[in-house]
Amino acid sequence: MNEVKAPKWEAFLARQREKQRTPFGKYTSQKGHAKHRGIEFNLTFEEWMDWWGDDFDKRGRGKDDLVMARIGDTGPYELGNIKKITFSENRREAYTNKS
Repeated sequence: MNEVKAPKWEAFLARQREKQRTPFGKYTSQKGHAKHRGIEFNLTFEEWMDWWGDDFDKRGRGKDDLVMARIGDTGPYELGNIKKITFSENRREAYTNKS
């Protein structure tokens, strides 16, 4: 019987998507996005998880979901320079800070 196998890259992408669903995957994703944007990210995984605490499942990209924002939208992501705000508040602040 001929079994159709997915190309290796499809299996790789599926594994990557699965990793991103874990808390550590979400941490590494956020850290990677910061690096891509040229922003320092000085939180360990443990600090990141503690900081999110009970709000971890409220994170997201919906307008009322929570995000980690930098105070004044400047400096690194690190304790003392981050706050929890909604996605829409973060967008508004980013727009205001660019003006």
